[in-house]
Amino acid sequence: MSMHRFRLLFTASMLHMSFVSSLGFSEAPPRPVVRSFDRSLNLDTAPTTSASASVGDLNSDGFLDIVLARGRHWPESNRVLLGDGAGNFAGVALGPSPDRTYSAALADLNGDGSLDVVVGYDTGRSSVFFNDGSGHRFVETAWNDGVGAVYGLAVGDFNGDGWPDIVTARSEGLNAIWFSDPIKDETLNASP
Repeated sequence: MSMHRFRLLFTASMLHMSFVSSLGFSEAPPRPVVRSFDRSLNLDTAPTTSASASVGDLNSDGFLDIVLARGRHWPESNRVLLGDGAGNFAGVALGPSPDRTYSAALADLNGDGSLDVVVGYDTGRSSVFFNDGSGHRFVETAWNDGVGAVYGLAVGDFNGDGWPDIVTARSEGLNAIWFSDPIKDETLNASP
């Protein structure tokens, strides 16, 4: 190989490495690390009939918070656990009274930038808890037809209108998508 060709290849290789490095990538991907999950932090002081857990930043402080959906067939209070980023959590009740929650999901349903909480109940209509941004003050509103138990739910924009919709997995009721529609009373949508 000529010295000129070697210099061209070496220069091209250095440019490639420099470009890849400037993008934040390394030449070789890091090796996966096997982790254990032996250490734990109890989130309750006594056993409960919890059904699911959801994670997101409910108070916009940059730290993950937890919503524990509790109750299933027996009334219990759902819990919001606000995290401090160091593995510590302060809990508040979600909703004014115990209910029979099977599932929960977090999403910004009203476009205010704060995660709201969608819960699915064992019986009756389920609830959306609109978050005021603090992670501990919510406005509750009912959704769905109240038929069957909502064992699972997820949130996504299924009709392409830019607003999140709710999909349910139910027993004794048809699985369905509940589409987000504007409230007809514009006084409820008015800014304070």
